[in-house]
Amino acid sequence: MGNWFIEYLRINFIDALMNYGVADYLRSELNNGDTNYYSTLDRLARDNGYKNGLADIVGSNLERVEDLARMMLYVLMNKIIFYKVLEKNYQLPKLPECKSPANYLNELRKLFENAITVTNDFEAIFITGLYDEIRLPDVPDICDVFNDFIRLLDEIDVLQIGDVIGYIYEELIPAEERHRLGQ
Repeated sequence: MGNWFIEYLRINFIDALMNYGVADYLRSELNNGDTNYYSTLDRLARDNGYKNGLADIVGSNLERVEDLARMMLYVLMNKIIFYKVLEKNYQLPKLPECKSPANYLNELRKLFENAITVTNDFEAIFITGLYDEIRLPDVPDICDVFNDFIRLLDEIDVLQIGDVIGYIYEELIPAEERHRLGQ
């Protein structure tokens, strides 16, 4: 498993979703959308230790909203990988095919909650506060990214991923980005 997998994750999941407008959509939701969304994210950022709340992450004028979008995508990706490991060990339902980005996030949340119930563990992995509040634009190509990613996870030995997940995390997020994201 190695560098090819790490590069796949970075390019074909994180960067692909960013290219489909995840950060721009997040910016528009925070600027023009529901004011409760900003308030919720601000409260959760403060709960995570950000003294000035959401502004510490995205800037006072949302100039760094890409940082939050990337953080949310990295966390979501890790949840999906971890779920795939548990799926085999706990006979959890298989991840479904994505048909609508917004609906898919809700389906994933339900599966993650079920995984917590079935395993009686892993709440800290599947319930991440601020990072659970990701929103995706309704771009059909986003489903292709999720479906390709899940197909890859089905084809490889995900249990082997568990042995190198720390290494993958360290290698997946470049040091300068980890520093910028506050990881």
